[in-house]
Amino acid sequence: MQKQRSQLKWRQEATNTFNWNATQKLSWSVVNAFIDVQTSPDGDVYAIQSIESEMETKKYFVYLYSITSNIWSLTDANFQAKAVRFDRLGNIYYLDQNNCILNSQKQKLICGSFDFEVTVNREIYLLHDGLGALTKDTLSTPWRSVGVEDYTYKALSGYKGITLLKDQPILIQSDGTVDSNYGGEKLVSISAGIDGSLWALKQEANVINYQILKWQTVAQKWYIVSGARGASLSAYNEISVAIVDEKGLLSLSSQVGHQDEAQYLGIVSTAHTSTAPTLQQITNVPSTTNIPATTDAPATTYVPATTEIPSTTVAPTTTDIPTTTVAPSTTDNPITVPPSTTDIPTTVPPTTNMPPAIVSTTPEVFPTIIGQPSDSFVTKITFKKFAQKVNETFGTNIKSFTQVFNAQSWQKQRDDAMNAILLKSRIFGFILTNAGPILGFYYEDPILTTSQGSDGKLLTNTMIYGISSDHFSYKEYEDNYQTYFGPFVEGNPAMQIITTPRARITFFPSCQNFIGSENVAECFTGTNFDQMEQCYWTLLKPKNSPPDFECKQIEYYQGNLQ
Repeated sequence: MQKQRSQLKWRQEATNTFNWNATQKLSWSVVNAFIDVQTSPDGDVYAIQSIESEMETKKYFVYLYSITSNIWSLTDANFQAKAVRFDRLGNIYYLDQNNCILNSQKQKLICGSFDFEVTVNREIYLLHDGLGALTKDTLSTPWRSVGVEDYTYKALSGYKGITLLKDQPILIQSDGTVDSNYGGEKLVSISAGIDGSLWALKQEANVINYQILKWQTVAQKWYIVSGARGASLSAYNEISVAIVDEKGLLSLSSQVGHQDEAQYLGIVSTAHTSTAPTLQQITNVPSTTNIPATTDAPATTYVPATTEIPSTTVAPTTTDIPTTTVAPSTTDNPITVPPSTTDIPTTVPPTTNMPPAIVSTTPEVFPTIIGQPSDSFVTKITFKKFAQKVNETFGTNIKSFTQVFNAQSWQKQRDDAMNAILLKSRIFGFILTNAGPILGFYYEDPILTTSQGSDGKLLTNTMIYGISSDHFSYKEYEDNYQTYFGPFVEGNPAMQIITTPRARITFFPSCQNFIGSENVAECFTGTNFDQMEQCYWTLLKPKNSPPDFECKQIEYYQGNLQ
């Protein structure tokens, strides 16, 4: 990711061998992890850190990585942003915690976006967050004036990802489909490099770290890049990309002096490594070569060696900390490079009351999950986030979960599900839809009957969690609305309904699907809880799409206070 790379002659090669550097690759856990990454046209690496506590709302801080000193620096302790973006001239833009886009002077341009890109002509392509009153546009809609300087915008709806390739938008539709000019592949995210290279994360079911893809212009195909997986990525150029995984670990890639035959999507690769890359010890960080990486091996635990080894997110205050790396090898014998006796740089925390990025020497604590089935689609981080939000909102102290029911579509009956949750408090439900998005819900008090009548309606604390969009809906302090869980007596009483002031899910409790009586996830306006509103966060569907979904699998857990 060095700036000198701008002087290199980039080539459009069919290669899928990259080395991966971790900016923190120790057997430690990240307490305040990175959630997003962005590279500038100059090769600078920015990352967003999310900090949340029971006493404060979620905060977002922008860090800049120094390759020469191996240190992450907080850019502004008094400023928050959920994302940073750059135009091709290197001008920086921000997305603040209120979904407002700011320019490099941190002047507010427009609000109502969950992602965006800006051209050199100050044209803003923003993805509508579905929450505000901003008019929704299409690509053919005329440009609208922002009202600040000469900025214009289009508020696009029905998409979940965007990048600009030489100022032309490439969009990912809500179902993951990318433009047909790029193979129509299903993607999670996409990023274009300053040199026109194109990288992406492949959409896959039931995973949280996705395969990395790279577009080959000559072959007009995506091919798999082995050695790492991620949840977010940002491309710099043909050989360099930054990846954040689900744990918040950020890694940087670098191609070395060898290449494999490309593995294209849908083709079984016969590629092999002919020579192992040379190990180099940079910035006095000792390296260890481990077993070879393959195209199927997720390398977020073992990271290949390269000529640029970034340090930890905030370097520990100890010295000579070895970094584990993985490099392709023709032998099964690991090669060890002795540790250096020179100290690696350490980061001095910012002299503010804002906490810096933190690295802990103790394992990250997740709730204990009792009885979770082997085919479960619910991740540990989902359990942790959901429990933290419920504890914060309702003053509970949920520390563990016990699975009480699990069923795939049409596998079990209504009574099976209802009897499993009868008389149980603090029930967490998770629904995997056939289209991929995952919904979560919570109700606090126990149901006392499995009746399909109005006597089964339970007035209780509730919460709905759009897991795929990381959005929570619940009754807030000034809301005049009674939330409940119970039979859907105004429709099909064999279904259950759970409500919050701004959302509701109506579903068959044992994961059944009927034509004419569909499962639905709906949302309502913030001022009129009876008025339906188009929303994206529930099912990640585009504007004017019906709010119905098909259940693929459902799981229920009881939250325990010990």
